[in-house]
Amino acid sequence: MTDTEKNINRIIDEAAEWFVLIEARDATDKDKARFAEWLNASPLHAREYAEVSGLWDEAALYGRELDPAPAVVQLYPDRKATPGTPKKPASLWSEWRKLAAALVVGILVTTAAAYLLFPQQGTDITITAPQSFQTAKGESRRFRLEDGSFVQLNTDSRIEVSFTDGFRELTLKQGEAFFEVAPNPLRPFIVAVDTTRVQVVGTQFNVNKRLEKIEVTVLEGKVRVSEQPPQQSEKWIADLTKGEQVVTRPMSLMNNTAMKSLIAKQDHLNLKAILSWRDNKLTFDNRDLRDVVEDFNRYNDLVLVLADPSLNRIKVSGTFNPNDPESFAKSIERIAHIRSQATQDGRIVFYKELE
Repeated sequence: MTDTEKNINRIIDEAAEWFVLIEARDATDKDKARFAEWLNASPLHAREYAEVSGLWDEAALYGRELDPAPAVVQLYPDRKATPGTPKKPASLWSEWRKLAAALVVGILVTTAAAYLLFPQQGTDITITAPQSFQTAKGESRRFRLEDGSFVQLNTDSRIEVSFTDGFRELTLKQGEAFFEVAPNPLRPFIVAVDTTRVQVVGTQFNVNKRLEKIEVTVLEGKVRVSEQPPQQSEKWIADLTKGEQVVTRPMSLMNNTAMKSLIAKQDHLNLKAILSWRDNKLTFDNRDLRDVVEDFNRYNDLVLVLADPSLNRIKVSGTFNPNDPESFAKSIERIAHIRSQATQDGRIVFYKELE
């Protein structure tokens, strides 16, 4: 048996065990918390539990008219109903649910593994055809997805959407996007950016794919951030809640001295500044000039350029019109005591101020 087969069988067994516990209604609050953690740990967990639930629902359609008590007696011959003894429907029904769940699990173990390992020809689990959304320079648009979620794209951004019956997966190819996710614990919502993966059930968060880093910021709810380099297993990075941000490094910038993708985890953020682009403004709170220039260049054909690397770390605060780089250039000259020069090829180049 291959490692893939072993892993799938393990997940199937875990899904079956959780199904029996939850459906039998014997789960404690601690069990429910552990179940929620297991369910959100991987899209495969949610998919397998959905398979179990689906089989249970189908079995219920055929067994709705059955009296649970005879089923218990047949499956446990030593347990006889004593004449004149009042029945305990609630207890018997609990036993019946456990036994029926076990029967469903038996069906799952013999069929689900074969389905996953040997996909059936002609089977299409895609709910909607893959879609691609994008915005032009200076444009911001909000899109409604088929599950009721919304995604708002910042300027010059592109995202690909692929929904299946097991999970909702999106890939941010470039730019920045804000997500308002419709809750659905059986279909995790996953955003992939380079090797960084963001998984949620229902929340609001922002993802910004910059040239040298990826920023994930949570407005509401909770998200899990991980990385999955090509042909490697997924590795956990951080869990984020409201007001927290994680910054990761794109795979293209990793080398022998920077093998870790995590750059920083931050809290106490200025969320209004981070999300100001949604109101067609650019607000910065002690932001590196390098990041500010990158943001302006997303909006305009007139490109801002930093001629000296020492200018990268100059801190910028304030609110600006994203479509007016000339006014920003004049402002930054006064604020940071640097000089700028417009070139004939459509650029504004910033230089260190002459001594």
